[in-house]
Amino acid sequence: MSNSIALISKINDFISTKHDLDNETIEFLINLKKDVLVVDDNKSTKAWEPKKLPQVERLLRSMGKKVFLDCYELFDEDYKTDEKSDTQKLIVKMKELGIHGGENSFRTRVSINRSIFRNKLNLEALKVIASAPNVTTETKLRAEKLLEVYGGNS
Repeated sequence: MSNSIALISKINDFISTKHDLDNETIEFLINLKKDVLVVDDNKSTKAWEPKKLPQVERLLRSMGKKVFLDCYELFDEDYKTDEKSDTQKLIVKMKELGIHGGENSFRTRVSINRSIFRNKLNLEALKVIASAPNVTTETKLRAEKLLEVYGGNS
């Protein structure tokens, strides 16, 4: 049994035996399985190679497309103000939006969101989400709606 198949098997076993996992953790593990080497006829190919993905896709993968959409208006508002909110205040607001995770996870998400807006990649990120093959129709529609509202016609 190859290492990649063994790893996928262990991830599947972990998911099936841990019944108290939150949706975010399950989604992370499913994405991790996609990242594992896929072995076909003794040829190894990577299902995902971070260095080959455009910057905005790497950033979205790090924080989650749905989380980016959930926080879009919060960070758009923060970006447009002269005085940036303190990270802890943004984390509290993200929790109020129903986003879950550990303290480091929230800090990473704040940092990535700020980076996306600072580098003016926010509309590109919405376009990536709207055209992503691996997101739900609801998520695509939310991204398209935000594009309409925030000027994605440019």
